[in-house]
Amino acid sequence: MTRQTVLENFRSRLLRWADDNLRTFPWWETSDPYDILIAEILLQKTAAEKVEPVYREFLSTYPGLEELAVADRSELADIIYSLGLQNKRSEALVTIGRMLRGDSVPDDVNRLLELPYVGRYAANATLCFAFGEPRSIVDANVVRVYNRIFDTDFDYRDEEVWGFDTNSLSWPYSPP
Repeated sequence: MTRQTVLENFRSRLLRWADDNLRTFPWWETSDPYDILIAEILLQKTAAEKVEPVYREFLSTYPGLEELAVADRSELADIIYSLGLQNKRSEALVTIGRMLRGDSVPDDVNRLLELPYVGRYAANATLCFAFGEPRSIVDANVVRVYNRIFDTDFDYRDEEVWGFDTNSLSWPYSPP
């Protein structure tokens, strides 16, 4: 099997799986940078199903950076309480509001990474989904797929996985 055939097969099977299994969430239906950044912060270490109602309430209460900048931390913490880490997240969210007040969500990875509670995944996801920038978005699930399909041994914290390129595999390659 050629490299191109293997990759096309992988892509088509993955997309077919997605058609049958992907759920929809409100943050997938927007390209608003603020809405996406908030979703990425709320989704950290939390199942999407738990985040959805909190996300909706959060955005109705704090629809933009101006409202977030003047948010009462304890009220905000009450809204996100069911997600856990409410003290850290509420502190980070209010700080983000204050840092970006009168501005907008940055479209630059370095500026995004300066924000509290925003790591590489959240920064790249924001740039990808809000600004259409092609970016690697790697979490434990992505690594699990890479490891199973491409017989790699990545850990999701490995720097190498962020630049994983199937061209680096030994070919001809046959998935296990």
